[in-house]
Amino acid sequence: MLRANALSGWGESMKSQVKNAADMEAELSKHLFNDPQGFVKSVIAIMIDETHGRETLIGIIKEINKRTPFMILNDYRIALGTNSLRRVDILRELIIKPSTE
Repeated sequence: MLRANALSGWGESMKSQVKNAADMEAELSKHLFNDPQGFVKSVIAIMIDETHGRETLIGIIKEINKRTPFMILNDYRIALGTNSLRRVDILRELIIKPSTE
């Protein structure tokens, strides 16, 4: 449902709920990373800049999206809010067309 509404946008209350859910996911994954949301942000930034190994990075992001979808949705929300068009395009592609593996 959230993925379907990603294209049309969320209301303010939904944005807040996505952010809160992403914060809870980040808190639950602190045993894996010091800053899970920062890790997601960095992996996507590297993917935007790199051409070599891009498929590997896409695979990593898709795995993160399967396990912690709200962190990806929150990054998408932030990208929309800051008008980061390249990041929005990449995240939209990853969110709307999730992995079928």
